[in-house]
Formats: sequence, structure tokens, C-alpha cells
Amino acid sequence: MRVETLTVPPATGPLAMVMVQNAGSASWEGQIVLRPPPSWQLSPDTRTVRLDSGETQRLAFNIARGRNLETNRYPFEITAIGPDGQATHRQQTFVASAPYFRVQVDGRPDEWDDAIPISFRTDQRETTISTYWSRRHFSLLVAVDEQELVPWDASGRSSFDAIQFDAVQFALAAVPPPDQPPDLAAAGRFEFLLVATEDGGAKCFRLVTPEMRPDEAARPRPLDSLECDQVEVAVWRNDGITYYECSVPFRLLDNALLPIAGREFFFSVLVHDPDGTGLRDLAHHAKLWPDRGDPHAWNRWAGGCWQDVSPLGNKIRWGLCTSKY
Repeated sequence: MRVETLTVPPATGPLAMVMVQNAGSASWEGQIVLRPPPSWQLSPDTRTVRLDSGETQRLAFNIARGRNLETNRYPFEITAIGPDGQATHRQQTFVASAPYFRVQVDGRPDEWDDAIPISFRTDQRETTISTYWSRRHFSLLVAVDEQELVPWDASGRSSFDAIQFDAVQFALAAVPPPDQPPDLAAAGRFEFLLVATEDGGAKCFRLVTPEMRPDEAARPRPLDSLECDQVEVAVWRNDGITYYECSVPFRLLDNALLPIAGREFFFSVLVHDPDGTGLRDLAHHAKLWPDRGDPHAWNRWAGGCWQDVSPLGNKIRWGLCTSKY
């Protein structure tokens, strides 16, 4: 059982979504009870469900009364009650939504004060992810607490003559209609890589496009040939924090993400910190389940932190909203 990310701030609702999966060899029928954060009300808070062996369902619980939390951490408790007993899962989730705002990619993090930040820790180092949207752009700010910034150079090597370098990798994909089976013959996503350069600049590389085969999308290619100068990008460092800021034109995304309030899409972020924490995976914070597509879920570009940790899938539900208030 898993609570999905909230794609709309809870004070304006309307739904909390729960994923349930029957991992047993026989069918299961019972009740799923969702206990929300304190002072919230759900209507109803119980759903009756029948699951065949291996089946997964997505259950909606209406938020009758919710409250926004500045921490953007919302504790839930899910209980499955069946004929053979009950089981409980406790989990925190977060609001994964981009408010409307046209940001200037100019190295000013104060412009992001009206975003909905998501923060998580990896080996006591914090990563904070914020998103915005406007009529023409999807924008991202990633703040990485790290010891130092290792840049990329044109030869693909860092200034320390090592193979690995710091970077932020993110994926965007459309949410298919519920009755449409997934296309296993295509990657179905866009993937971008943000890096600092040795001369103090920044670059964006487009690693994956939706029509690529999954195995092709997972393989590394020379980054020089993948530079995407249509994406505005800036990388800078201040008080021990590295900031990655970018704006992706919607026209680059081929209708994978339409600039309409209330629109949902799939999104995730990997932070590569080779001289510190290694790989930081937003999907771990979102409690995504591993699935069969995980080996092909991310492009494994040369220089990334792939040795010790395998990232989860790239499909965290995200939304576009008018405001965080």
C-alpha cells in the first residue's frame, strides 16, 4: 500500500490517492481505511476493494477538509482489513505541484519563494526541489547541499581528472489515459541533464525523447551531441549550496505536458554527487515501488553515480496549480 503524492495543495483538495497491490497468490477482498494528518477529514475514509492475484488498483479518497503544512510533509496511515486479519502502513507524502509563475533564469533563488519546495535528506545532506510553470515554460530549481561542485568539461572529464562529475537529471512524461495500456516499445518520456562547466557557465543536455526504444534510451551517448540550447539553465554556488535552475519551453515537449492548471504529469529527479552522497533519488522520498521497467527507467550517461545504487522509476505524479495558497 502506498499514498501517492498530492498534486493539489490540500486546503483546496480534492483527492488523496492510494495505490494497493495484491502480492499474494490468491484473490483478496476487504476494506482499505485511510487515516489522514491531524485535523483533516476524508469523505469517505474507507473503501471496499477486491483484488485478484497480482492486481493493482488506485483508490480515491475525497479531502473534505485539509490544511497546508509549511514543511510539505503529510503523515498518512493505511490499514487493510481482510478475512485473515489486518495490516497497517504508515507513510509521509508531499505536495508535488508547480504553481504558476514566470521565473527568470538568472541565479536569484528569492524568485522561488512562492513555489512548493520538496526537501529530503541523503546521508545528512539536504536536497530541495521546486517547480513553476507559465504559459510557455516549465521551470525547475534544485538546491543541493554538498561539499563542493565538480564541473563537466568538453572532454567529459571533471577538473579533478575523474570520470564522474556533479549533475541534476530529470524526467518528464505524459500520464496516459487509464484505459490505455503502456507502450512497452517506446521510452515515452523526456529526460534532461543539467551540469556546471569549468568556465563558470552551465549546459543542458537532452538525453531521451519519447519515441526512443527503452533499451536505447537507457544507454549512454556522448553528451556533446545532445546539448539543448533551447533550455535556459544556470548553475551557481552560495554558502555550501549548489543551485541548478532551468526553464524548459513547452514546445520542446511535444504535448507531453500541456500548460493548463490542474494538468497531471509524471516527473522525477536524480542528483549526482560523486564526491559526496553519490546518487540522490527523489523517487525514494516519494516511496515509489520498483517495477519491471526500472532497468530502463533512466539514461545511464557516462559520469553518473550508477555503481552502488539503482534508482527507482521516474513516474512520480506531479501537477500544475494556480498557486500554493
